[in-house]
Amino acid sequence: MHSMGSKGPAEKTDLKTLKKSISSLLGYCKKYVAVIIIALIFSTVSAILAVIGPDYISDLIAEITNGIKTTGIGMPTIDIDMDAVNKIGFTLVCIYAISMVLNYLQAFIMNLVASKIGKMMRSDITSKMVM
Repeated sequence: MHSMGSKGPAEKTDLKTLKKSISSLLGYCKKYVAVIIIALIFSTVSAILAVIGPDYISDLIAEITNGIKTTGIGMPTIDIDMDAVNKIGFTLVCIYAISMVLNYLQAFIMNLVASKIGKMMRSDITSKMVM
């Protein structure tokens, strides 16, 4: 009789089955390794750009707040450098647009690969059932 925390033969078998399943799945993925790596690169670059974006937002806010000054009587004077604001804003649009496109391409590629691998697996199962 095994206690609740002990590892019995069922857990060893499950580990062997898991290793075999992962090995089989990797065999199906072998054909698409280059495409999967490209999708991972797209995902990584997209994430990096999404992390860089808020830094530019803080620069934009700093540029705007530096342009707003109060006078001695409490009335603000506005002297915002619109060229700098436009440059930072355009950079932000580019960063987020590139991030969005790369994220979309990564999702599209991985969905395509997953559907092709699923189709191959279904074909193999069907051929084994017919035999």
